[in-house]
Amino acid sequence: MRTAVSSPIEVSLRVISGQDQELVRAVIQRANRPGGIAPGISDLNARIRQIELTSGDISEIYDRVLELASETYSGRPVGIWRYKEVNSGYVLERAHNMPEGMVGSVVPVNENGLITQATFVQGVSVIPVDSDAPAEGFMVKNGYPGGMAAVIGGRFEPYGAISVFFSEDDQLTADDIGDLQTIATELSRFVLSALSEEALERESALQAKLAEIGRIFSSSHRVQDIFGEFARLVGEIIPFSRITLTEIDLPSGTFTARFTINFDESDIDGWGAGTTHDLEGTSVGYVAETVIGQYMNFDDAEAFSKALPGAPPSSGLVGALNIPLIVSGEVIGTLTFNTGVGQTFTEESLRLGERVAAQISGSFLSAALSESLEKEAARRNSLNRIDEIIGSNLDFSEVFDDFAVAFADAVGCDLVVITDVDFKADTLDQLSGLWSSRAGYGRCSLSRVDKLAGREYEESDHGRS
Repeated sequence: MRTAVSSPIEVSLRVISGQDQELVRAVIQRANRPGGIAPGISDLNARIRQIELTSGDISEIYDRVLELASETYSGRPVGIWRYKEVNSGYVLERAHNMPEGMVGSVVPVNENGLITQATFVQGVSVIPVDSDAPAEGFMVKNGYPGGMAAVIGGRFEPYGAISVFFSEDDQLTADDIGDLQTIATELSRFVLSALSEEALERESALQAKLAEIGRIFSSSHRVQDIFGEFARLVGEIIPFSRITLTEIDLPSGTFTARFTINFDESDIDGWGAGTTHDLEGTSVGYVAETVIGQYMNFDDAEAFSKALPGAPPSSGLVGALNIPLIVSGEVIGTLTFNTGVGQTFTEESLRLGERVAAQISGSFLSAALSESLEKEAARRNSLNRIDEIIGSNLDFSEVFDDFAVAFADAVGCDLVVITDVDFKADTLDQLSGLWSSRAGYGRCSLSRVDKLAGREYEESDHGRS
């Protein structure tokens, strides 16, 4: 008669969503032995907890844990791996009893090897020597074709894994899983604590930087005076090649590049400070309409130029990040970044950009309003000055120069001409003229009589009259 022997097991399920299907991965493993934790495991727990009390930073903990793991597994090679998005895989951060030069090796996330299997199942993965599953290539060629790995947990996804490798003559089995799982569990606690501390330190430093950015930006209503320092501070948290502040005029469907800086001190023809462009069909227009920031990365400057007309390939730009400046739910402008070769925008760039925008939106609106008020005040002063000039002398020709200067300043023109029109005689008499330039003002010789109908303007020394 056959007797059935039962053993407690643990079953974990994980759903992986694909583009058109969902996959379910089931992991079945033997649970802890009946009667509680085995003495060996309990002792191992205590030794790992002691490391936490006597060690300093996470690097020292790594080294102490690896020494303990190597001792537990009789000197076999052990390593700690960490997932890094920038490397698109798991990077070997620390190693013990491994050949020199192994640290820094990368296991791609799409490789069905020991490390990726462990992180995928969120538990322990074993690849025996006689398994058909692929082992880590770099360990195979060093005489360790088999291995065992346990996941190191993170906040929302695997932080990495701790691995043990073995040779054909010195294999581990499923019975050796318990110790590695214990080490990985305790190491996960260390990692979470260290990550929390690192995150707090990073957040504290970031908040200080954002506060400084906000302080600098609000320190003057003349943005042009502080824009260079603002750009430098922002560049310390979001790498870029070009930064632009645009002001959006929704009624006219246009936006104006108010301030812009290229870190290589170059510029883009037609897109410098003060230039105005149509919103329609631009990334700024998309942000104004959706009130959502966006970023785009391209393979090269040619692809960037085709997708975003306005910047020629010679500009060297390959990416764009547009963040809306929002006040009372309305987009008043954008904070726009561009990258050059070797720089890439990410979701983190977008989040950081939104936090910078939140610091400056109100101040940017205040500065724009202040500038408008200054211009309006200057215009009114000029108009008042014009009234005073005209009323100061009955002979207008004697005050014309003062009048023309005040008028040019108020209107922003380069040439002021006074004419006397005789409708009965159908004539126009150009009595006097004053031209202006950056160098100052000067007189024009314009006095002559022309027919009103069908007359042709003549060239003077200072351009067409």
